[in-house]
Amino acid sequence: MKPPLLLSLPLRPLGLAYGLIMALRRHLWETDMLPRLHADVPVVSVGNIALGGTGKTPLVDWLMGWCSERGPRIAVLTRGYGGTPPTLPCLVSREHLPEHCGDEPLLLARAHPEARVLADRKRARAALWAKANTDARLYLMDDGFQHVALARNADIVLLRPEDLAGRWNAVLPSGPWREGKSALARATIFGIKIDPPAFERLRPLIEKRLARYGKPVFSFSYTPAGLFRVEPYTPDKTPLLTPHLDKKPYVLLTGVGNPTHARATATGLLGPPEAHARFADHHPFSDADVDRIAARHPGLPIVCTSKDAVKLRRALMTSRRRPAIWTLGVNLTFGPAIGIASFPAWWEATVRALLEKNRRPAE
Repeated sequence: MKPPLLLSLPLRPLGLAYGLIMALRRHLWETDMLPRLHADVPVVSVGNIALGGTGKTPLVDWLMGWCSERGPRIAVLTRGYGGTPPTLPCLVSREHLPEHCGDEPLLLARAHPEARVLADRKRARAALWAKANTDARLYLMDDGFQHVALARNADIVLLRPEDLAGRWNAVLPSGPWREGKSALARATIFGIKIDPPAFERLRPLIEKRLARYGKPVFSFSYTPAGLFRVEPYTPDKTPLLTPHLDKKPYVLLTGVGNPTHARATATGLLGPPEAHARFADHHPFSDADVDRIAARHPGLPIVCTSKDAVKLRRALMTSRRRPAIWTLGVNLTFGPAIGIASFPAWWEATVRALLEKNRRPAE
């Protein structure tokens, strides 16, 4: 949560100091003054400059799908925030519990069982494990822009519209940025989660803020794909997802970094919710949470995001009320771009070039 303007102003000196510390940290790693792992396999990071939801996991999901259909075997290196893995790194499967590996790794592993999803706070350790134990030819690092202990070949850096406007270069604790704007020079390409009309309205500001870095910019947004029934979690079965599109009153439940965007997406498909139960990002939902919401809104179905659904399935097992819970499915679509024809075309060319450069002599 960003601090109020009156509070952020006196915090700016602290933000400046924090930004300088982070810049020094990045310099020490990137000049190899601190030991940094250079993997034998190409590494592409998807990250952001600010705290909060920028669409990292949905974009990683799209990249995984592309690789599954058209590209190389991959390993995904993710922190596993909110989980305590029994082993490190943790090779995530659909049988894992969210409290072991985190909600986002579990979501990705269930959506792409052919991929290797590794949860470990130390992504370099996960890369070494992947090299020794998998045949992956490309590593995707989820939320990796600040994880400079592992060298990468490309950095996809995601921004929000507010990062370009009133929150530009507002570094912690005066704002949501994890690093100062100088870090953006290391980006390979910028992505903005925004719909096409809003992108065109924002284009002058995008060019003003980002032109100095000389990197392409792409946009992406979500379109609702429908509602799917969330069934109680059973580790030995694939969760049953039943399409359901009837419009009726509902309660929106979110435990994500950008609940406002989740609400807008749900409203676009179903109309505005009767109520919005907001929880912190990565909230470990319990049966008590489910029962409390159901008691406050008796008879109303609950709609949640796909990231929340992986935790709510388990909570439904011990819930006394067992309300109807639906997850909102979305499709990621790419919009206008600056400096490239489209992100999919850029991604295909980038992957092909990385693989060709890294081709083994025996191949």
